[in-house]
Amino acid sequence: MTLNFVEYFFTRGGHHVQINCQDKEVLHRSEKHPEKYRGLMVRVAGYVAYFVELSEELQDQIIGRTSHYA
Repeated sequence: MTLNFVEYFFTRGGHHVQINCQDKEVLHRSEKHPEKYRGLMVRVAGYVAYFVELSEELQDQIIGRTSHYA
């Protein structure tokens, strides 16, 4: 299903797609208990970063774009 979604995205003029495989609840738990999630990495606009080292604003943006289902 994901491949069909990506193909459709590009046929409709999409230029960039970024697929992260993290559960939204894991990201919420890592905000509350960062000491337990030091190794959790996420993709951030062209680079990879440790989620718990990002600003709260950026963490919220990443969580906000996590739950998109096709």
